[in-house]
Amino acid sequence: MTKLRTGILAALAILLIGMLAWMVLAQLREHADNRSDPERDQCISNLALLKESTQMWWELEHKPPGAVPTPKELDRFVRGRSLEGKGYDLLVCPRGGSYLLRSTEEVPECSYGVENPASGHHLTIATAP
Repeated sequence: MTKLRTGILAALAILLIGMLAWMVLAQLREHADNRSDPERDQCISNLALLKESTQMWWELEHKPPGAVPTPKELDRFVRGRSLEGKGYDLLVCPRGGSYLLRSTEEVPECSYGVENPASGHHLTIATAP
């Protein structure tokens, strides 16, 4: 039984990592026409990581719809980076913004992007055709 559960969790992790890669590529493609901005690209990558981490947290912890994780609850999903900065690299926007976590139905936000809408510090979820 534990081998089956481990296999299912591994398959789920692989699927979610693939989805994350697809989202990051979609974001990078969307901004390919714009002048290259490594800080914006890093912020978008962080937002995609937070979105996928929230989805994994919701599924693995059996949370109710609309639940919003705390930074501490997402720590194990952000690959050793801490949202609270307790001994790990702080996962923050390179422009100094902080990330606002949301439920699985919404996308996380960057405070820098909220204050500067033209900056491109936003995660846009691409939909399949």
